[in-house]
Amino acid sequence: MIEINWKGKIGYGDIVSPLCYSYVIAQKNNSDVTLNIYWKHKVGEYYKPEDNETLDERFRYLYSIIQPIKQNVIINEYFGKFLTYNHSNYDPDLPYHNYWYSHIKNNPTDYVVMNTTEKNQQALIDFDKRKIWKDPIGVEEFKKLEEHISKKYKVVHVDYSTPIEDVINLYKNCYCAVGYHGSTMWLARYLKCPMIIFSNKIKLTQFSFPWAIVKNNTKNFDIDKYQNRSIKLLEDIDSIHAIYIETPNLYRLRQQRT
Repeated sequence: MIEINWKGKIGYGDIVSPLCYSYVIAQKNNSDVTLNIYWKHKVGEYYKPEDNETLDERFRYLYSIIQPIKQNVIINEYFGKFLTYNHSNYDPDLPYHNYWYSHIKNNPTDYVVMNTTEKNQQALIDFDKRKIWKDPIGVEEFKKLEEHISKKYKVVHVDYSTPIEDVINLYKNCYCAVGYHGSTMWLARYLKCPMIIFSNKIKLTQFSFPWAIVKNNTKNFDIDKYQNRSIKLLEDIDSIHAIYIETPNLYRLRQQRT
């Protein structure tokens, strides 16, 4: 049995990553895994009063739709607890270390799902200047991009205010996910959607979203070309991942990582 401790945080990437990582580790080492999530909030406490779900409800919903494996992954949640480090038994060195997915897979149809920072309570530059690289084009440029895309495809928007089941149902059949590095884009990844992401840290975004087409501007934007390229990248990555998932890494796991 491998035991993993993980500090619960607020973002969708923070919520889905420990689930996926635990499933990867279980398969790589052919071992059952116990994942202990330490939430700072109390049971039933919402991060924001207007949220549709608590953070742990989002976590449990994503757990309920994960692709099963033959090994056991046991989840323990602890509330009102503050972990002094981020995670234990962690090996972050390859882009596939947290690449697992839902049993619900994307089946592209005729609409595009877009996530932007328009409805964020605080602009990234006000929230944390270190985060502005996640949205290099900004809300106004996203609006122009939406106009361009909507000439051919219907565009729907999702963000943290969208109920999580609605987000999953939208990504399930979208032609492509378009947006900035963060928020619901992690759920698009969970469903293996074709992705186009805008970021000023292209290598970092490609590491986090390995089959995404990553751009830092909208010049010469071609959604069909990018969507097809993203699908091809995903096929290539799945072939590599099939080998990766069979290679043990128990000797590489670190006890604690901050």
